Amino acid sequence: MANILIYDEVTKQAKEYLISVNTPDYSSRSDVLVHPDMPNAPLKYIKVENGLAVEMTQAEKDAIDLAEQQAKDAAETARVANLDTEVTKLRTITVPKIDNAIDNIGSLQDAKVFLKKLCRYIVSMRNSQ
Repeated sequence: MANILIYDEVTKQAKEYLISVNTPDYSSRSDVLVHPDMPNAPLKYIKVENGLAVEMTQAEKDAIDLAEQQAKDAAETARVANLDTEVTKLRTITVPKIDNAIDNIGSLQDAKVFLKKLCRYIVSMRNSQ
């Protein structure tokens, strides 16, 4: 049993550190260090250089942090855009539309569909507050 570090062969960035694994399962892989001396740093700031696990430079750490922040910002922008779309959809709901939907219920299945949509709407309104 050994501790291993799995890293990205292109960027050399550490991806995963596994403790007490069956070494033969990983010995043929070129993206694995067996029994590496690990720097005292978060895994995201460790890279492989000359066959050793080393801590990244401050510039490399800053690049990692910037990329993570940009990904978070992009996800938040997409989330807000999605909320705007949903709010726009909700603004189109009127009492006559609801009355019409209820009047057009012709079967138990139609009623179930309507109730599910209504419940989802109520929950989404409650969660958005």
